[in-house]
Formats: sequence, C-alpha cells, structure tokens
Amino acid sequence: MTINITKGELKTIDVTLAQEVKSGPDLRILLIASILVIVVIIFYLSRKRKPKPGIEKTTKIEITGRMRDIIQTLTDRERDIVELLIENNGKLTQAEIRHFLRNPKATISRDIHCLKQKRIVETIKIGRNKEIILTKWFLGHEG
Repeated sequence: MTINITKGELKTIDVTLAQEVKSGPDLRILLIASILVIVVIIFYLSRKRKPKPGIEKTTKIEITGRMRDIIQTLTDRERDIVELLIENNGKLTQAEIRHFLRNPKATISRDIHCLKQKRIVETIKIGRNKEIILTKWFLGHEG
C-alpha cells in the first residue's frame, strides 16, 4: 500500500501491523546483570590483593648472646623451630612450621609444648590454627 502526501497537506493515517513488534532487552535485566558483573570483579580483585598466609620478612630479629645460650640448651628439633621463627619475624602458624620442617603433626605439637614450658614460645589459637610466637622473655624485651 502506498500513500502520497503533498507538501503542506495534513493527513491522519492508522497503521496496523501484521506481527507484534518485539522491543530490545529489558533495561532492568541489563542493569542487574551489569551490577552483578561489577560485584564479581570487585570481589575477585579484593581477594587477589590479600596477602597469602606464609612467611613475612619485615624486620629481622637479631640473635643476642643470651638467645644463643638459650638455643644451645634445646634439642635439635626445638632448635630448628626456634631458628625458623627467628628467620620469620618471630611468628608462624603451627601448620607452616610443620610444612617447612616436614615433621609429623604430633612431633611438632610436642616440641612446641616443650618450648612453651621453657617460656620460649607462646601459642595463640586463631580459629582452627595455632599461631606460634617467640615470647618477650626469650627476645629479651621483658625482665
């Protein structure tokens, strides 16, 4: 069907379509999907930036003569634990100590218990992990 309109003439035309016109995607769905993608990206980037648990080498602990004398009285395994703690700023988890020394859990646990009795280390329970820290007494910061 053809309609001719001349310049300046006013006509009213009713258009009836044979098929229903489909609109583009709903903007609400597009907005929700965009927000979801942004949240996922932010979550991924924030998790990536967190430092992984492990060895922190910020400040090195200087071994004093007193510390050396105390270390000489320890068993080989206890000495290995204390030296590993000294190399790692005086703080590691029990699992990290076990990982680095490649000793069984029970052995490490017994050795740490002995070191606690000798006032060389303290343990702090964090969730299911134990953080092992050199004591102020051993480091010579306390009387």
